[in-house]
Amino acid sequence: MESRKLPRDAVGIALVLVILLVTTGLLVSACDSSSQLVEARVAFAWPELPYSLKISDKGSLAVAWEGLRCLLPGKDNATTTEADHTPPGEPAEPIYYHVSLRLVTGEEVTLGLTRDLRVAGDSGMDVLDSRLLHILGPAIEQLRREAFGDLIRMEEIEEAIQADSRRVLRDLETGTSMVVACRPHKGSILAEPYTPDDAKALLGLYEGLLDWNWRSGVLTVGSRQVAVAFNKVGEGSDTIPDNEFSGPFDIKLFFSSGHNNLEVDNGQLIEILKANGGLVERLSEVTPYELAIVAMNALSHRDVPTLRSISAGPLPREEIEGFLDKVNDLDLSTITEIEAGETWVKVRLIAYVYMKRGGMGKRGTDLHFYRLDPGDGCPRWFVDLTGFLGLLY
Repeated sequence: MESRKLPRDAVGIALVLVILLVTTGLLVSACDSSSQLVEARVAFAWPELPYSLKISDKGSLAVAWEGLRCLLPGKDNATTTEADHTPPGEPAEPIYYHVSLRLVTGEEVTLGLTRDLRVAGDSGMDVLDSRLLHILGPAIEQLRREAFGDLIRMEEIEEAIQADSRRVLRDLETGTSMVVACRPHKGSILAEPYTPDDAKALLGLYEGLLDWNWRSGVLTVGSRQVAVAFNKVGEGSDTIPDNEFSGPFDIKLFFSSGHNNLEVDNGQLIEILKANGGLVERLSEVTPYELAIVAMNALSHRDVPTLRSISAGPLPREEIEGFLDKVNDLDLSTITEIEAGETWVKVRLIAYVYMKRGGMGKRGTDLHFYRLDPGDGCPRWFVDLTGFLGLLY
């Protein structure tokens, strides 16, 4: 088996950003001074993270345009869409680029930035003007603060929850918010939708199906934004009988007992780290063994963003969707290394496979892992997700 480089169009990091730049005039040449920047918007690119932030200060826009207009490719090389088109869900090269800059002038042009905010130009990687970094850096950080929550211990917010149980829970991937009644329970939170509308919002995230899958969320407790994982399966007795939900359901925090280790976690830690915006950083530390467990959890919980973050190449969406249509859950039995090179590892994975139509079997497949540089100068392990298809047979 040969080592390989990561494809430039591969998808591999959970956090990708888009900056939408709206100008007047037409793109004629790279340094056309007739165009003028009238709006800039920083936004997450993937549809699972529907958040954006508008930069409207005229002084900042002028500085941004001065730093960007000479970096634009020629019209023949531009990626174009209709002027008012919403930034697409998947940028062309999200594993290589951390940020995309989109210039709209009647057509749309995209520039890519690495995680250390260098721009990919025709002559290679250029460092952005310090004035432009001064504008984009705070905007990106503000967007992160608005989207993500902090890793907080239960004891830090327990007193506030006991004083006022009514809190707002926001689903990270849709932005859907609901009011829930919370009560502390063994380091975690038991919650119930406050009204029938809140119950409808929660059930809508799961398309009305009974589902144990964990999701990433942010719980507002006073001024604190808490990164959490939650599911919708209610257990125990109701305290709000008229909310049209049989509850309560679980909300897990990062330091909830038994959920701080990627080796033993059943998917909750992944969702909490994603809600914190820190999943990619954590994945940079994992071994192929741990990454196999992350992949199994992401498959079991239908977590597409995490699958993108660990895929060694473009996400095989059609194959993965076919797999998820058949498989309900995966539990690890054993992982055994077969062979390894300097930047790759081949293992034999044995797992208990629970099918949606009933039945369970112990099956095996070969998985290939590659240590690749996602464009930030920090190589980490990725997995060829098509290997999991072997568990179907």
